[in-house]
Amino acid sequence: CLICGEISPDFVGMLIDSLLESDKWDLNFLNNLIFASDCLWETKNRRAIAKKDAHLLDVLKRELDNIFYYTPLDRMNNMVMNAIPDILLSQIIKVWRDDLEAIPYLQYLVQTSPDIHVQFQALSELTGYHQKDPRVLPWLKQIILSPVEGGLVRKEALKDFMKGYPEDFERININN
Repeated sequence: CLICGEISPDFVGMLIDSLLESDKWDLNFLNNLIFASDCLWETKNRRAIAKKDAHLLDVLKRELDNIFYYTPLDRMNNMVMNAIPDILLSQIIKVWRDDLEAIPYLQYLVQTSPDIHVQFQALSELTGYHQKDPRVLPWLKQIILSPVEGGLVRKEALKDFMKGYPEDFERININN
């Protein structure tokens, strides 16, 4: 994919289209998604193929959501199936990390993903790379103080809060 930084964005768009042509979900399609997102990541002028960019992101999000429709037995018996959510989210984070919608999407995953690893990975990205964004700290406080959020997510959020925002830790009332 390194060549995608040196070729025409229109050609990269055609390459992405060809990689997404498959309508059946299998490991080849997963490899194509990874390859397509890596090609997009290397492209110097992504604005020239903004529609392809948005479409690929939508496909990755859809696949991340759909992976949980496989039966638990399928997922339990297949180590690859268990790794797919982490792989898909890693690609989304890598390629669209600076996208305006990245933070709301990561917040959504923390609160709704049925996969605890995806929740923790999204939370880690929010409290790491996006730590200085003004949308993150109030949301993180809300997660910590919410009686609705799962215990493991709240504990991980609290741990990340203490590590990333030590100056604000004294101001939060955990006993609410």
